[in-house]
Amino acid sequence: EVARFQHSTPVAFCSFSPDGRLLATWDTDGMATLRQTNPPRLLASYRTTPPAPPFQGRISFSPKGDHLALGQQNEILLWQWTSGRQRTIPVRELGEAVSAMAFSPDGRFLAAACSQIQIWDVSGVWRQPDESEAPTVGQSVGHSASILDLAFAPDGATLATAESDQQ
Repeated sequence: EVARFQHSTPVAFCSFSPDGRLLATWDTDGMATLRQTNPPRLLASYRTTPPAPPFQGRISFSPKGDHLALGQQNEILLWQWTSGRQRTIPVRELGEAVSAMAFSPDGRFLAAACSQIQIWDVSGVWRQPDESEAPTVGQSVGHSASILDLAFAPDGATLATAESDQQ
């Protein structure tokens, strides 16, 4: 089935919810939108920082589909689209814009990377005061090349990386 959605600027990133009922997009002008796929309709939108050129960043649903993560230049924006609440996670250790991002299968951890990998425990982020930061898990891990993708194993105990240095 093909569904077309109108955007005012090009779409840089997109992600389906785990159940496939929702589609999140992030346009080059910074507009993040959430749409129901069947029947097609707009559910929510949020203006944020545009993805860093040339299309650096990521968008990803949590495993339960109740919030989105938008990996940007200097931060990750967590957007609980059902309530409109947002939380920001600084990404000081990554060095550049987020190039890869993944939630653990249980949704407890969020990993993000560029030339460094950092993992945060986001399990209690919506219960914490707005100004508090999500706790990091371990130390950031550096790599010799850009990290292109991240994936947690189904048990959440292993994180795989795809890097541009062929390792």
